[in-house]
Amino acid sequence: MRHNLVVTYDLFKGGTLLTGFGGQDYARMEAAIKPLGRAVKVNFSVWMISSDLDADSALNKLRNAGDPNDKIVVFDATANVVAWTTGNFTAAENAQIRAIWSGTSMAGKGLAEFMFAPPTNNLVGLLGLGSR
Repeated sequence: MRHNLVVTYDLFKGGTLLTGFGGQDYARMEAAIKPLGRAVKVNFSVWMISSDLDADSALNKLRNAGDPNDKIVVFDATANVVAWTTGNFTAAENAQIRAIWSGTSMAGKGLAEFMFAPPTNNLVGLLGLGSR
């Protein structure tokens, strides 16, 4: 099944010795995006991609191209799913992403009402509303 993906990212300075590079390597990220499928860059850090990969699989490939502190979000418009690097967003940001994607209003609600159990590796959030 082809997936219509939108990929957006913020690359931060401060790579670690573990990664072996110093952060904000946009060329490396773009090189990782292009093999995902037919891709077009629509903004500085935003790509539209027609891919055989779903959001979670695409995110896993892109995470390897960045530093551990980079923020990456992959929207799958075909499956109505969003995947992102949850460990690089604040708890409030993660809750807002989940609330907005699920169509839930945060007005008048406490943050704890919108917190979901984190993934076991706390690196990837995956929220879908459509069939997969």
